[in-house]
Amino acid sequence: MTDAMSESKKKCRQYSVDYLKFGFIPSLPDNQSPMCLLCNNVLGNAAMKPSKLQDHLRRCYPDKTEKDLVTKKKIECMNHFIWSLMQ
Repeated sequence: MTDAMSESKKKCRQYSVDYLKFGFIPSLPDNQSPMCLLCNNVLGNAAMKPSKLQDHLRRCYPDKTEKDLVTKKKIECMNHFIWSLMQ
């Protein structure tokens, strides 16, 4: 019975355009999972917390900062592009 309860409590996250500031875009096959712009790794649902995305960026690319990775102008352009792909 506890297994059934834990299964129902699992949270299925969806990609958010806010993840772009951490260097992630929606993966092309499903538009639900985040894909790193730098290494093209697609992360699973468990890694979709913003803190885990930020941790991936810090751990794998310590020389990159959020500011270096994506400027505000780039974010606006990418948001437009991403939404056009998702529709």
